Amino acid sequence: MYVDHTVNGYTTDVTEAVSKAQQGMVTVTSYMETERIRSISGIIYSSSGEGCDILTNARIIEEDVRITVRFDNGIELDAEVLGSDAKSDLAVLRTHPEFQAEPMHLTDSDRIKQGEYMITVSGRRTDTLHSTVSFGVVSSPGQMFRAGDESSSPWLLSVIESDASLNQTNTGGPLLNLSGEVSAVLSQALTSYSASAGMIYGVCSNEARLIADEIRRDREVIRGYLGASGTNIEEMEVYQKSALNMSLEQIDGIYIIFVAVGSPAEEAGVLEGDILTGINETEIGNSRELMEMLYSLSPEETVQLHLIRQGETMTLEAVLK
Repeated sequence: MYVDHTVNGYTTDVTEAVSKAQQGMVTVTSYMETERIRSISGIIYSSSGEGCDILTNARIIEEDVRITVRFDNGIELDAEVLGSDAKSDLAVLRTHPEFQAEPMHLTDSDRIKQGEYMITVSGRRTDTLHSTVSFGVVSSPGQMFRAGDESSSPWLLSVIESDASLNQTNTGGPLLNLSGEVSAVLSQALTSYSASAGMIYGVCSNEARLIADEIRRDREVIRGYLGASGTNIEEMEVYQKSALNMSLEQIDGIYIIFVAVGSPAEEAGVLEGDILTGINETEIGNSRELMEMLYSLSPEETVQLHLIRQGETMTLEAVLK
């Protein structure tokens, strides 16, 4: 006697999230003349009368290549490169479809917690027309220090680390929450850069949004580098504040836990354990506000850093890089 115990037609939150996301996914392919070089994934970021803008990895862009975008409906179009950012490995492409393209929603990445479930999904592969899906959890939402070179300064990049799978197919695609919203844009370049085996990395949606908007506006990304990062005091528990001898009445600001060697922050005299509360005339309540502030500033710009050190307020002057 044969007994079938399988359950057919059963769906989960993962099933629903992948189905919701699929129409906002594309496959980005680069060609050298008629030969295909590589295919990765992309995210429909916006769609308007100016065109349909695709957020993907900068690594797809090379000299003398033609780039196409294949939508989930099977239509493939040539794409124009609006601009790219090597520090984050992000680029924005533009196409002009004659149909309505549905952008994906980028969530507020500041709300992502350690242990939260995450999903990777790719655009459809060019050989099988199937997408790839994997599942994991957030190891940590945090920051990655990326060293500079002769042509660019270092940068602290907001990333999500997860144990979901990353391959050639889904790099450039989204790391999704269970609502099918984009929490980060995945990158093999960032994953290879890290020494954490088995972990993948993506640029947090809040920073990806800043980068994409600046590329769409100015065709490039220019931001000031400070070289200090820390923990949002608004997220700290009472016992954490007590252990650090911090006033329980302190509810805003960033408790500095990392100052990069040779950075403007170090040169200005910022120390681990300082609390950053403002830059120039702008109050800084958390890391997102600091990130937004730095994207509004430029290298070589002089700024006033407002700090609290051991209960005393102070101001330091820093020259951004």
